[in-house]
Amino acid sequence: MNYSSSASKFMFVLISIQLLLSATPTIAAATNTISSTKESIVMDRISKQPPNDPKEWALAIGQKTPPAPASLQSIAESTVKQLSAQPSFTSWEKSQLAYFPLGPGTHSWLVTLSTDQQELGYLIFTAKDNHSNEYILSEYGDQSSVPYHLSALFQTLEQSDLISLSSEIAYPSKVEPLYTPLLPIWKITLGGQESIYLNALTLDILPWDNAHFQDLNLDTKFNAVQFSSKEPTYTSSLAISFHGETDPLLNMNWIIEPRLSLKTDLDVVNYLEKNNNLIFTSPNRNDDIGGPFAISGFQQWTSAKKNPSQLTIYAGTGLTGQRYLPLSILRDKGEFRAFPKQQ
Repeated sequence: MNYSSSASKFMFVLISIQLLLSATPTIAAATNTISSTKESIVMDRISKQPPNDPKEWALAIGQKTPPAPASLQSIAESTVKQLSAQPSFTSWEKSQLAYFPLGPGTHSWLVTLSTDQQELGYLIFTAKDNHSNEYILSEYGDQSSVPYHLSALFQTLEQSDLISLSSEIAYPSKVEPLYTPLLPIWKITLGGQESIYLNALTLDILPWDNAHFQDLNLDTKFNAVQFSSKEPTYTSSLAISFHGETDPLLNMNWIIEPRLSLKTDLDVVNYLEKNNNLIFTSPNRNDDIGGPFAISGFQQWTSAKKNPSQLTIYAGTGLTGQRYLPLSILRDKGEFRAFPKQQ
């Protein structure tokens, strides 16, 4: 990599993003926000960011964006068509789709939806293996849960004194968008230093090194997710949302609650229908999966073949309940706890 050329490219991206940020409303500090977690503040800030620009994305990651595979575009368009017929996603009907590769390699793809420079939502698709053009729907959500905002990333890096727009020295030498089940990731390399990993949704810095990410990536399992480009004739049910608590950090007594015995996806659905919500956690591994977080809804996808084994359920998660994750992967990666009863 040409050091001088790389520096110029990143300074151009940083200055462009700084101009965008200057027109973006600032968010009050967490200490001045009643009953708000850091996640809610970051999500509010991200929801005000403009959509990623494909040209700035290519400059930031230092490589030309390859065209999205035809099988990926096909499943993305059919999924958007299905979701836009649902009340929660009607704004998607006439949206524009933009495709952004996520590493390692182009193993996953971020698909963003926007209209008139307003971001509406996103989908992430992941190849089932390294030698296949079969893609599964890894997650999706509305504008409140879109990850991988370049402008929010650079704002966070600057506020953390990791980069400076006034210096040609403190800039990232490499920016990599990565994805592993349940967790969108930014990998940032600053000069010759050890890489920094950030949660690409909450922008929390993760206590990882490169070896940790490699181990995490090898642990990827997608076989339980049936909804893929190989069988694109899936139809979605209405997204079901309940009105329970959505912030597990407001009352941490759930930590001493016993683990819920929910062995199948339908067990989880039945529990939600009776109790409105639950908490997903992975003890000692929450940084690896972005937990803990609430589950307060779900959406079912059914194969046109009417095969019950091909029912795929996505859990509505987070503070808004509008980030949908495969329930089968949640069961594989962690466990469920009940929200503490109100006193």
